[in-house]
Amino acid sequence: MRSRHWLTILLILGVTLTTVTATAIAGSPIGSSVNISNQSVDAVYGSVAYNPDWQEYLVVWYNDRPGNDDIQAQRVSKDGNLVGPSFFISAGTGADRHYPSVAYNSKEQEYLVVWEHYDQSTGSYSIRGRRVSPSGGMISGEFTIFDPSPDLALEPAVAYAYTENKYLIVWTWAQATGTHIAGKTLTVSGGSASLGSTFLISEDTTGTEPRTQPDLAYNRARNEFLVVWREEFSSSDHDIYAQRVKMAGGEGLLGNPLVIWSSGSSDDENPAVAAIPKPSGTGQYLVVWELRTSSSGGDIWGAMVTGDGQAVTPLIIATSTEDLYDPAVAGSESGEDYLVVWSHSDYYPGWAFIPIVGQEISMEGDLVGEEKALFGSFAGHPAIASGPLADFLVVFDDKPLTATNRDIYGQLWGNRLYIPLTLRNK
Repeated sequence: MRSRHWLTILLILGVTLTTVTATAIAGSPIGSSVNISNQSVDAVYGSVAYNPDWQEYLVVWYNDRPGNDDIQAQRVSKDGNLVGPSFFISAGTGADRHYPSVAYNSKEQEYLVVWEHYDQSTGSYSIRGRRVSPSGGMISGEFTIFDPSPDLALEPAVAYAYTENKYLIVWTWAQATGTHIAGKTLTVSGGSASLGSTFLISEDTTGTEPRTQPDLAYNRARNEFLVVWREEFSSSDHDIYAQRVKMAGGEGLLGNPLVIWSSGSSDDENPAVAAIPKPSGTGQYLVVWELRTSSSGGDIWGAMVTGDGQAVTPLIIATSTEDLYDPAVAGSESGEDYLVVWSHSDYYPGWAFIPIVGQEISMEGDLVGEEKALFGSFAGHPAIASGPLADFLVVFDDKPLTATNRDIYGQLWGNRLYIPLTLRNK
C-alpha cells in the first residue's frame, strides 16, 4: 500500500512541475532538427497543424521540381519522430501546386489541406483543397474552392472554427480592377462537405491599394476569426490591417477594419497571426510582421489585439543590424504564451548562416526569456504549430552545407523536464 501512495504522490508532483515549468519558464529548442521531407528535389514552404486526438502533427509542403510541383505531407509524432512514409496530397502533370496550408478538425478528426493551383494549359490560378485522414488516407478527392478565371486566386490560408465545425479559407483575389482579400467556409458533417459563398473581407475599391499576404487565426472564446493582410499604398509604404470575421449565424464581417500598423514610412509585410482563447469569453491575438525602413533591414514587430478588436498594442520583438524576415507565430492555450519565429541572416558573427530564431511572448505582450536560435544553415519560410505540454513544432526549409537541395526540417521548442521516479516496495 505504501508504494501505491508514493506512486500517487510522485505522479501528482510530476504533473504539478510540468505545469509550473510550462507557464513560468521560457522554452528552448529541443534536441536537433529532423529532416522531414528528405528528397532529391527541393521541398519548400512548409505548413503544419497539430492533431490532439492522435497526438501528432501533419506537415505539408510543395516540391519545387521541373515540369510540375506537387503537394506532399508527412506525419510527425508529438516527440518529433517521423510516422510512416511521406505521401502525396496532389500530384501529376499539367499543373503546379504552391503554398499549401493545413488545419485540423477535431470534431471530424480530419485535416483540410489547401493550396494555390496553376493550370499550365490555361494559365489560370485557383484555390484547391483536399480532406485527409489522420492516418494519411484521402477522405475526399481534390476539389476547387475558388476559380476566378481569368482573374487570379493566390496565397491561401486555412483555419478551423471549433464551435461552428467549419473551416475558413482566405486568399488573395487579383482582378484587373483591384486586388482583394476574399474568403469562403467549408462545412463538414457526417462525411459530407459543402462550400459556402465567396465573400470579400477587404476590397481594393480604388484599384491602386492592393491587399495581399493574408493569414488568419480562430478565437474560440468569441467564435471569431481575425484575418490579417498587407495593404500597399506605395512602393515603400505597406501597412498591416486586420478584420474580425464572425461565424455565429453565418459568416460575416464584424466592425471596421483594424489598423494594426501604419507609419507612412515603412515597408511592412509578411503578417502572421495567432490566437489564445483566454481570458474566458474574450480571448486575444498576437499579430507579427516584418518591418523595413529605408535605413535598416527587416525587424520583427508585433501587436497584441484584444478579442473584441478594441485595443491594438504594438511591441518590438527583435531588431538587428542584419536582416530579419518571414515571421510566423503560434499560441499555446495551456502554456499561456506565444512563440514567434523568423529567419535571421548572419546570426552568428563572422558566419553567413541563416538559422531560424525564436522568441516567446507572454499574453501580456512581454518578452519571455531571450531569443534563441534553432538549427538551420540557410533556413527560410518557417511555420509553427502548438502541441502538447505547452510546446511547439517549428518547420522550415533549409539547405545545409553538404546538401544538394532544400528540404523541410522540423524542430521542437518547449520545456520538457523528465523527473525519474524511484519506486520502493516495502
